[in-house]
Amino acid sequence: MVRHNLSLRQAALDAGEILTVDEAEKLSRSREFQRVLWAERQKFWKELASDPSRGKATIIGRMEHAIAKLLEAGEWDKAIEGLIKLAKVEGLLGTDASINIWGTASAKDIEEVKKQLRSIYVREQRTTDDGGAEQARLN
Repeated sequence: MVRHNLSLRQAALDAGEILTVDEAEKLSRSREFQRVLWAERQKFWKELASDPSRGKATIIGRMEHAIAKLLEAGEWDKAIEGLIKLAKVEGLLGTDASINIWGTASAKDIEEVKKQLRSIYVREQRTTDDGGAEQARLN
């Protein structure tokens, strides 16, 4: 039931038992059934968490599948939220929802860009300073 996301009546039918709606309701509300169901869910989640093949690629694949299902169902708002979350998992968006423009740039690459920007800034300052002195001389 837990592993295949089945209703109680469907699980009973798969086991060869036929439950009426009332029987299924009564059974599903019993404390014993709730205790067993909770324990089985815990076991299933523990099994999923300890699966050695589970990793970032699996999570991304499952997210892609879920997003595709939302799009098929016309749930555009939820699909967009899913895409934003997927982008965060993939590192395309930071946690503050800003776009990661550096991508795979190394610290050395970033330092080089900083040097180039400082050089441009210094050149612009000289041009502005020279133009200001020229303007003052003309007045």
